Amino acid sequence: MEETQIGVSNQALDLLRTAIRIEQDGHAFYMAAAVEAKESTAVRVFLSLARDEMEHLGKLETVYCTLSRTKHWPVIELPPRVQHRVFPRPGQARAIVKPAVRPAHDGDARELAGLQHGIQAEQDSIAFYRRAMAKATEPEALAMYEYLLAEEEGHLALLRAEYDHLTQTGFWFTYPEIGVESRD
Repeated sequence: MEETQIGVSNQALDLLRTAIRIEQDGHAFYMAAAVEAKESTAVRVFLSLARDEMEHLGKLETVYCTLSRTKHWPVIELPPRVQHRVFPRPGQARAIVKPAVRPAHDGDARELAGLQHGIQAEQDSIAFYRRAMAKATEPEALAMYEYLLAEEEGHLALLRAEYDHLTQTGFWFTYPEIGVESRD
């Protein structure tokens, strides 16, 4: 029985290492995108997402440390509600948000490139957390992945709305329906 528990913990640790890397890469990407963005709403969106990724990272690192020591999932406070990278490596982030050609529409190329990449990365994150949920055997693990899945789905909605705003396609925010300001 002990061997099974260790095997499950090793799989959980592998999933957590991937999740930690996703959140680290997400933070680096959104910070680089914020630096390159010119439109103030896009800057605020990218900074808000970078802040969220750091919050996720803190939770994941806490779980990882506890699980690696005890082989049991800790109970952590969650707000209500891979062997692959979903974000570019930190050194590649600027190249993605600095395209050489400007688009024909009103949105700035840097913001649009950053938003498009962010949308794809969030979709990949969502897929990863869904797979992690399917593999979760502990209720605490399932709760953590459900929380992260909901967070990433929120990020995806925010990125899509900002993309629609900049391209003036689809639905975009004209009123502060989703806050990106500081939570302080």
